[in-house]
Amino acid sequence: MVFTSLIGSSDPRLRDEAMDWCIKNGRYVSMARLRHLLRDVAPDVRESWGVFAATVNAEAGLTWPGATSQQPAYRATNRSRLRAFSEPSLIELRLRAMFGIGARTEVLKFFLFHQGATVALRSLADATLYTKRNVAEACESLVQAEILRRRAIANRFVFSLEEPGALSTFVGSVPTVTPDWSALFRVVVTILDTGDQSGDRNESALAVQVHQATRSMATEMDALGIRQPDWQRGVGILGQWFAWTSELMGRLASGVLEGPSRK
Repeated sequence: MVFTSLIGSSDPRLRDEAMDWCIKNGRYVSMARLRHLLRDVAPDVRESWGVFAATVNAEAGLTWPGATSQQPAYRATNRSRLRAFSEPSLIELRLRAMFGIGARTEVLKFFLFHQGATVALRSLADATLYTKRNVAEACESLVQAEILRRRAIANRFVFSLEEPGALSTFVGSVPTVTPDWSALFRVVVTILDTGDQSGDRNESALAVQVHQATRSMATEMDALGIRQPDWQRGVGILGQWFAWTSELMGRLASGVLEGPSRK
């Protein structure tokens, strides 16, 4: 939703349909996660989100954080529909329908997508966008229910699934691709922002911008398992960057979470 609000000016129809969906289905959105997500966003993201949130709040009677002023002349289409939650791609909505909106659901989702993982509370809090205290309470309840196993390693508790296959069997179909969406959207925003600035700078200045972009998204690319090429120095990077990012965006649009050739 936050990403959609950011690109709304270039795709108003997508933005308006997203607003329509949120107006009808805002009950599935966690305000606690929204607040956490919005803490460190850039000013332009905060500005676009403010309009999006204010419009949804006014139409649906919600109190989403970060709201500013409504989208001018917005009219809800009422065309949005919820498909059956049994579809693999709707696993996150299915989990929230089953377990509610809260840290417990996000912890279960993490382990559903990382079934062999053994994770400390701090890492779980970062992954779920809930506070460490909320995650600790959720994990304790899941340990009591014998869904998670707790062990002490080096003076800290780590958690893993008690029976990995049992959770999958209970919740149903899971998508084959389960990316870190926050990391993915940060990469896409970096690529789009760099492309938007390409017409305003000479080659030397643009090459500096591109080199900065490759460094700024390195952590997110590692989280997604996508390796960047061996970038050329100076302006030689420009043709390489535009070819590689065009192919990457095409792959992502097709649902392929895999980078192009590193050449």
